[in-house]
Amino acid sequence: MANELQVLELKVEKITPASIVSNVDKLEPFIEKVKEK
Repeated sequence: MANELQVLELKVEKITPASIVSNVDKLEPFIEKVKEK
């Protein structure tokens, strides 16, 4: 079980920054529209 948890933690660490960046990229056009108003 411990090994499985370590693998999951590694996957989360690798995925999280990338997914945050891609979410920010998706939000940028929306943020700019809000700034324009």
